[in-house]
Amino acid sequence: MHPDQIFRKEYLATTYHAAGLAIRFSKQPTGQVLFDGRRFALISAQNPRSTPLEPDENLARNEILKTVFWSKGWEYADSHGSNADLSWVEAGFVVWDVALEEIIKVARDFEQNAVMYGQGEKIALCWCFLEETEWFFPEVT
Repeated sequence: MHPDQIFRKEYLATTYHAAGLAIRFSKQPTGQVLFDGRRFALISAQNPRSTPLEPDENLARNEILKTVFWSKGWEYADSHGSNADLSWVEAGFVVWDVALEEIIKVARDFEQNAVMYGQGEKIALCWCFLEETEWFFPEVT
C-alpha cells in the first residue's frame, strides 16, 4: 500500500468546514450542489505529508499559502477539517474557480497528501503524489 493511502480512511471520515458548510464524502448521490455549482478546492499548507507541526509553524505555512493565492488572484476563504473526536483539526482554505491541475501543483509544493476538489453535485479526494482522483458526492451535515 502506498504511504498516502494509509490516511485514506481518515480523509474520507473527516468533516470539512468551508463557507458556512460542513461537508463529508458520500458514496451515494445526495442531490446537493455546493457553492452554486462553482468549481472549488479545499487545501491546507499545514502538517506536510500528515506530519504534525507546532501551531506557530502551521500558521506560518498557511500565511505563505495565502501569498500564493494573492499572487495568482485566486478567491479564497478560511476552512478547516476535523475528525469526529476533534483530536485532529487542520486549518486551510476553500479556493474557487481553480483548475484541478493548478491546485494539485500548489498542494504538492506544500507537501500535502490530498485535496478535496469539486463542482456541482460531485466532489473528489485527489491524491497529490499518486496522481489519483476518487469521485464522491457531497453530503452537507
